[in-house]
Amino acid sequence: MIPIQKISYGRAFNAHRFWAYYLMRLAVQPALRRMVAGLDAACVNLLETGRGDRLRDQARQDRAPIVEPTARELQENGFATMAPLLDERAIGEIHDYLAGQDALAGSRQVRVVPNLDTQGIRHASYPLETIVACPHLLDTINSPALLDVVESYLGCRPTVTSLGLRWSFPADEGGTDVQFFHRDVECWRMLKFFIYLTDVDETAGPHEYVLRSQRGAGRLRLQPYDDIEVAQQHGANVKRVLGRRGTNFIEDTWGIHKGVRPTGKPRLLFDVMYSASPVGIYQYDPVASKDASRYDAHVNRLMLRSPARTI
Repeated sequence: MIPIQKISYGRAFNAHRFWAYYLMRLAVQPALRRMVAGLDAACVNLLETGRGDRLRDQARQDRAPIVEPTARELQENGFATMAPLLDERAIGEIHDYLAGQDALAGSRQVRVVPNLDTQGIRHASYPLETIVACPHLLDTINSPALLDVVESYLGCRPTVTSLGLRWSFPADEGGTDVQFFHRDVECWRMLKFFIYLTDVDETAGPHEYVLRSQRGAGRLRLQPYDDIEVAQQHGANVKRVLGRRGTNFIEDTWGIHKGVRPTGKPRLLFDVMYSASPVGIYQYDPVASKDASRYDAHVNRLMLRSPARTI
């Protein structure tokens, strides 16, 4: 969970972030957003020129038969499934670790695993420090095949710009903002990779994505899309993702999507956002990790830093 920067007028107001965010919000045409995103990617490529090596390029070529079908599906539909990156043993170890960690439900700290009375709680998210220390998650977001898919779509070496690990709990009515159809607008172009860490059936809040909607224009105001409107205009293209824990998928979240409100079972979802550059509305404070040196410094620079040396 990455904190949001203050962009409204008042104390701690930042004019640069304010104008950068709202100028981007005004760009509702996908062609314009792609053009600016392309310029952003070109700048990253210029700065990163010469920092690769032949071994990295050869490894990428070796992975191409696996990566290219996913990249094509993503370009076509804005959405693609991938082979599981976490097995049952790894997911079990994640749950074992979370059994000793608190999550944040509003202003309240809660211990969700192994059980919690969730009456009155709609969702609970783990802080960045917990996500970074959780087994297997850093390896997953740095999977070479996954990074190849992302780089193919963004046009440059990506940066991890958000991490989330969040429980959604059954509720009789209402819903949170992400449980209504919407587009993500915090970046010119982004991809999000999701993994179900619990089994997800019709009652556990499955994710839905409107295929090919990433090609469409957005709205000036951040109003959700009505379910009836989406069904009438895109019914045949609404992809509902069901599956056992370990199911993963990747999507361009400019496309219309939502997480359905759980009605019977809780859902634990891990997600990572990749983009070309840092997202202006997020407040980045990289977490010190002894494992930081194991991962690409450019990709992980906003999430990880090496611990300070002690004398």
